[in-house]
This record gives sequence, structure tokens and C-alpha cells, in this order.
Amino acid sequence: MASSKPEVLIGGGVELDIRNESACLNGEPIHLSPTGFKLLSALMAEPQTLVRKEHLMATVWDGRVVSDAALTTAVRELRRALDDPARTPLFIETVHGRGYRFLHAVEAAQRTEQQSLVQKAASAATELRQSGPSSWLAFAAVLALAGFIALGATWIAGSRAPQSIAEDVETEPADDVLAIAVLPFTSSGTQSDVVADMMHDDLLTRLSNVHTLQVISRTSMMQYRETMKSPAEIASELNVDAILEGSLQMDQDQLRINVKLVDPTTEAARWAASFDRMVSGADMFSLQADLSTSIVDALTVAVSGEEAQELIRPGSDNFEAYTAYFRGKRIFEEALVDNWQADAIAAFDEALAIDPNLVVALAAKAHVQLSIYWYGDGTERVWIDRARDSLERAEALDPHRRAFRLGRGE
Repeated sequence: MASSKPEVLIGGGVELDIRNESACLNGEPIHLSPTGFKLLSALMAEPQTLVRKEHLMATVWDGRVVSDAALTTAVRELRRALDDPARTPLFIETVHGRGYRFLHAVEAAQRTEQQSLVQKAASAATELRQSGPSSWLAFAAVLALAGFIALGATWIAGSRAPQSIAEDVETEPADDVLAIAVLPFTSSGTQSDVVADMMHDDLLTRLSNVHTLQVISRTSMMQYRETMKSPAEIASELNVDAILEGSLQMDQDQLRINVKLVDPTTEAARWAASFDRMVSGADMFSLQADLSTSIVDALTVAVSGEEAQELIRPGSDNFEAYTAYFRGKRIFEEALVDNWQADAIAAFDEALAIDPNLVVALAAKAHVQLSIYWYGDGTERVWIDRARDSLERAEALDPHRRAFRLGRGE
């Protein structure tokens, strides 16, 4: 690499003009969103090296709090632009649970005769402008709805709505913010593993609504699922103030969760508790509410009245409905099958058939519907209308949800 800051990155047929934020593949311009461009730049800046997800999130989103799904969606954009299949990647390799790797060697250079990149990008923009007002109106509609849905989707995935990817704000951690890492719950057996994942995911979502807590993302935490590292080592790697460990046991319809809050400095338990419930909708969600409020109380952090309500907000009275919603959420986030969007929507529809009032399923469905338009060929505008319908139904069921109000520009 050159000692001075490179202006052009070239590798595997991909050319990035850093100054002008334009890109080419094999000499042909490709369209990338600002987020997609920054992500590809971050990967190509460390070629043939594993770049961890937490580093990418901090780099691409400038330290703002975003959901794991935001990074997954940005990677999908790159794969589509580069025609790069996830299962047999040519450019970007996924290292599951850890990060991504740009597969080619990269040459860094200063701008010399790279003006053709800019000219080609400008030509592409000109073609778009000449395509007629209907294209611009559709594009504007997508941007408007994208901001609306991104807030709802960020809430679903566990990031705080005020610091979501839809807002262009600079955020600095307050002095009184406490960083916590919630380790994946341990369990045994297929059914208990699913419930443990659901409980872990829900807990991250609830805790992330507290402004005085910085909660490490699920993506970053999954690498510690079966770790032998000590709490001190984990805390050092993630730069957190506290570690929460949990285990789940199931005996037929009886469920027990044991949790322990560990001080990483002394590795002593600051607080521990056990929770027993029946495996059913009402009992399950009372457990989630009790668990999250007990943890916040043990951490002795400040909580607003609105945040306190979010900690105890019920999900669904029907365990099967919430299980179907969770399955769809995982399908969409992981995108491991070819028809991942259709499968995710099918799972959300299954959840809504059981519980028509499951707001999180409606908001998640809207997110997937918009992604079909956004990452399709741009002709299926019906998906914008379907996404708007899903989110308006969610807002009608829960008009006080802050993420929805922000989406309306209030």
C-alpha cells in the first residue's frame, strides 16, 4: 500500500474512486448506495483479511447504533452489484458469525488517468435523469418509505430508534452510558435451543431501548456462543463494563432461566437470579418483562418512563405466533436460501394468521417487502404499496410506537 492516502482501490476487476465515490466492475460503472460504497471501501482497504462485523458497523456507520440487519442488507447490495453469489463468492466471503473478507489482492494508487471512472458514473446519472419523471418519482417514493421502514426495522432488530440508520445524526456516547455484553444463553436439546435464541434476541431488543445502555449487537455476541474465554477476556475484546451470562432449562412445559451479571474486572457475580415459568405465550412474555426489568434494576441505570414501558411491553399471547415471527426474522437476516425473502414473508404471514395483532411481524414483513423492490429490478412497484400497507396496519395497532412516529417525520 502507498504511504499516502489512496484515491483509487483496484482489485479483482473492481475499481473504486474514493474521492468521487464511484465504482466500476471490469470497466463498466456499477451503482452503489453511499452505505454500499463505504462498506466495499472498508473491505477493500483490508483485502484478503477477515474484517469483523463490529469493525464494519463502526466504520461504515460512523459509530452510530445500527441493527445487524443493516450490515446484512448492505452486503446483499454489494453482492447484487457485483453479481456475487453468497454460496460460491467471487468477491466477498462470509465468515459466519464473525465478519467478511474481500477475496482479491488490492492495489492502491493516486488518481492519474482515472477520470474515465467519473465520466462513466456521470453518464449513468444522465441516463437516469433522461429516463423520465416517473423514475424519479418512484425513486423518491422509495427513499421516503425506506426512512419510514428503516426505523421500524431497526426497532425490530434491537437498535434504538433515535440512533437508527435512517437518521443522519452524529452521536457520542454519554458519560453515564454503561456498555453490556449479553452472552448467548446456553441450553440443551433442539427445542430448548430455539427458545434460548428467542429469549436472547428478545432481551437484546428490550435492553437496547434504554438510552443509558450500550448493548453489544447479537452478531458480535454469537461468536461467543460456545466460548472458553473468561469474562475479563470478552470484556476486553468488546470494551464493555458488564457481562450477562444465562442458561435455559426445559422440562416438558416448565421453563427455568438462570442469569448472572458478572463484573469483568473481578469476575465476581454482581447479581444473580432464577426465573421459572410455563412454556406458553402469557407466561413467556411475563418472563421476558421480568427478566429485562430485573437486569436494568441490577445495573442501576437511569430509565425513562417510556423506556420502562418498552421493557415490559408484551410480544404476543401466543407462543406459536411469536415462534413463527422469530423464524421469519432469522430467515431474512441470514439469507441462506435462494428464496429467503419469500420464505421470510411466509413465516410472518403464518405468525399473523395465528395472531393478527402481532405488530413486530407486520413491521418485519414491511421491511422484507420493501427489500424485494429495492434489490429487484425496480419494476415491481407493487411491493412499495404492500410495504406501506403492512406498516400502516402496524401503526394502527400500536400508534404510540416511537419508531412509527419518527417515520412520519414527527
